[in-house]
Amino acid sequence: ALAGATEIESIRIRAYSDTVGSDAVNLVRTERFAQAVKEWFVSRGVKVDLITAEGFGETRLAIETEDEVSQLVNRVVAIEILAAN
Repeated sequence: ALAGATEIESIRIRAYSDTVGSDAVNLVRTERFAQAVKEWFVSRGVKVDLITAEGFGETRLAIETEDEVSQLVNRVVAIEILAAN
């Protein structure tokens, strides 16, 4: 599966939060989410040095919104897999 995917150049993992709750809690939560996804890739054989993982907490929203329902969209982990050409 992923272990043999030699065309993977890098994987970028970015975790986002909404603005509900404290800034500090949201930052820690998103950092943990990003790290968990990174660990998932590593457990499937992807080399750890190919992966960057970052949690943004409330510092960077996936979508700017004030609507409570729409805030759920900000609770997301984005994964970008770059392949060598």
